[in-house]
Amino acid sequence: MRAVGAPSLEEICVSTLTAYRRYLGDIGDADVTLLHPVLTQCDAGVLSSIEDGTRDGGRDIRADLQPHWKRVLLETFPDWATRLADSMWCRDVFLNAEKESTEKSARIIAKVQKSLVEHRQARQQRSVKVIAPQPRAHWKRRPSFPHNSPRPSALNVRQRLVKKLKLENR
Repeated sequence: MRAVGAPSLEEICVSTLTAYRRYLGDIGDADVTLLHPVLTQCDAGVLSSIEDGTRDGGRDIRADLQPHWKRVLLETFPDWATRLADSMWCRDVFLNAEKESTEKSARIIAKVQKSLVEHRQARQQRSVKVIAPQPRAHWKRRPSFPHNSPRPSALNVRQRLVKKLKLENR
């Protein structure tokens, strides 16, 4: 442990690289062992960027990044620890696990959406459908009389006879 005082140049560089780790790409000829404090805080995207950028620059650091890929793999997919063999490249395993996880999520989402559609269809079949009323053609036309007035068939017999005989004044 260092005594209290100004930080060393290495500590300043490591803290700066850690702060801006998402912008790392090709690390060139830098010694990977110097970057271990930074790489321990990188996620899969940053590790991919560093590995791809450095490989495009002409240097293969895949073996040096293996422990960091293993850490990211086990943090993200802990159930893959039993499936992991020493001869496997952890980046490839991570990408396969990520692909498998994405496909599984897509299948689950598709099942849920299908279930929702079936539920909505079943609900629509159970619901009451409002139908516009149709006039009935077989109804006979009824005469329009006020409710309180007697109908012709209901007139009393005496009034009908009086009319026939024209005996209204008697």
